[in-house]
Amino acid sequence: MKLKNQLPIIVIMLTQLNRSIEDAARRIPASIHNYPTSGDIFGGDALMQGSDMVVVLSRPFKLDIKLYGPYAYHVLTDDVIMHLIKVRNNGDEKNNMIFMKMEGQNQRMIEVAPPKAERPEGNYQRFSQRTGGRQIIESPIGTEI
Repeated sequence: MKLKNQLPIIVIMLTQLNRSIEDAARRIPASIHNYPTSGDIFGGDALMQGSDMVVVLSRPFKLDIKLYGPYAYHVLTDDVIMHLIKVRNNGDEKNNMIFMKMEGQNQRMIEVAPPKAERPEGNYQRFSQRTGGRQIIESPIGTEI
């Protein structure tokens, strides 16, 4: 952080995700739990504090998720979603995902429009109560976690 503040440079750090992103509860179709969080990043606390921008790439189809996130995006094998977990000095929290198609044969990703959504209005589940250590989640699709 000292070097970044002293010199006009950009520091890029790569790290891996924890295995919690692969848990069964995270694979429930059309759930907010499909999205990566800062807790999924190895060394996430330190990385979040020192970063101006944190980006996580997700390939839902690789985890056998065909309806992704609360909007239930229809994802295919070549879909890659870039989640902007942190963008310092950016007040727009609504545009925190960039959709891309992967062209493996050309070793590149191309930005595309969001895929078709089953629920364009979203389905952000909210925690209604906590009972006996279990979190009960209200959801139109009846998911309980």
